[in-house]
Amino acid sequence: MPEAERAVCELQARCVGIENAEQRQECLAAAETLRRTLAVPEALEAEPARAEAPKAVTAAEAEAEPRRGIWGRVTGLLKRDRPQSTTAPEPLPAQTADQAAEPMSDTTIEPQEPTLSEVAITRTTVDRTVLEIPEHFTGEVTAQRKLVRDRQLIAVDDRVLFEGDVWRESKIRKGDRVEVQKVSSLFGERYRIIGPSKRAVTANRIRCERVELNTDDRRKCALLPDG
Repeated sequence: MPEAERAVCELQARCVGIENAEQRQECLAAAETLRRTLAVPEALEAEPARAEAPKAVTAAEAEAEPRRGIWGRVTGLLKRDRPQSTTAPEPLPAQTADQAAEPMSDTTIEPQEPTLSEVAITRTTVDRTVLEIPEHFTGEVTAQRKLVRDRQLIAVDDRVLFEGDVWRESKIRKGDRVEVQKVSSLFGERYRIIGPSKRAVTANRIRCERVELNTDDRRKCALLPDG
């Protein structure tokens, strides 16, 4: 029996002795492939054995055949016919929405400085919505102070303040009931104040509720509770 055929028979005998069914089938399939590869048609027997490498054997295997012998070719066929793993590589974990939202840099973003329009405060130089009083009313003198040159300060109902004349003749004192009447507003608010003596006092009203007051008026407005 030719050496090649004997090797195939021995290989088949060894394959039958393999306990693992899958490996046994692979071994038998490789032996059958080797048998077909080593079969030489009668018409080509006279030609040199290495005239053309078998189609089922690659050029590299044919070149290495003298070195590895028949059993080396069997091992090569077993490796070649063994099914390759077709497991696809695991995909990289998808980037989550939270990770996508993370900034690329760890640099802390400093808050921007506010603009002037955001911090500016509107200030009214003179408040025109001051307390408006009736043109004619009666009230109680809650505070009174004598000034120089026979002038005086008169506070009525702790709400309005007047600066008038004839302190000596009017004899207006704290606690008196007075009548207040507006007489002119052309050159400022001017009033006539009449107390128990019936001597009229001509007075100007000091608007203590204004936002800004000069030093002299601020000192006079201290006569009111909220001055």
